Amino acid sequence: MKKKFAFLLMAALTAATAFTVVAAEEVTGEWYANFYGIPATLTLDESGEYTMTMEMEGEEADTGSWELDGESLIMDKGEEKELTLTYDGETLYTEMDGMEMIFSRDPEAAAGFVPAEIRTDAAIEDFAGKWTGTQVSALGMTAPLEMIEMEKAEVEIKDNLITFTMAGGFLFGEWEISDIEAELKDGTLSFVVPAQDEYSEDSEWSIRLHEDGMLSLSTTAMDEEIVIYMEAISEDGEEAAE
Repeated sequence: MKKKFAFLLMAALTAATAFTVVAAEEVTGEWYANFYGIPATLTLDESGEYTMTMEMEGEEADTGSWELDGESLIMDKGEEKELTLTYDGETLYTEMDGMEMIFSRDPEAAAGFVPAEIRTDAAIEDFAGKWTGTQVSALGMTAPLEMIEMEKAEVEIKDNLITFTMAGGFLFGEWEISDIEAELKDGTLSFVVPAQDEYSEDSEWSIRLHEDGMLSLSTTAMDEEIVIYMEAISEDGEEAAE
């Protein structure tokens, strides 16, 4: 009998632990996130109403209702735009079409990815080696390469000669360009890529080093700056540790 009672008690405690009920006061107030370069603020009112603000030109604040269901916060339940976020005690998390959004109480979370300061004292030997792209900044957004269907962005620098490869993505298409001569001035390598076909023009590019060891490759297309942030590739082909 004692063993049976102990088993039932343990089962009850396990079930109580597995199902956590979040109190409304735990989640009301302001939450901050960065959606691939776009700062976002989510305000949850005690009345059960929310306001979502995205810092995009011409974008108006989105409003609606919210409610709790165990560990989940459901926005606009029963409507076409219904969205469920999970609360883990510190953050609100959701995934939309494979894209993550994590809300934090820290306003600095809205800043998202912020590149380190550019070095103006970089010497030509500091650029040497192979580099691979990790993120692309364009049209006011910063996203991983795969988000824009870009399979590869790699650069190899030997002395003042640049070789780089682009594969996939709507920004550049397929490029394989070798041994383009670059000029170093004030820590920036500058070079010109010849037109790839009769419909394109020569393009000016710049390569810069950042204080945290990251490299950025940039150009301008249709009056928009496009920046590819890169990390060094070690001799064994892996991204070098910071």
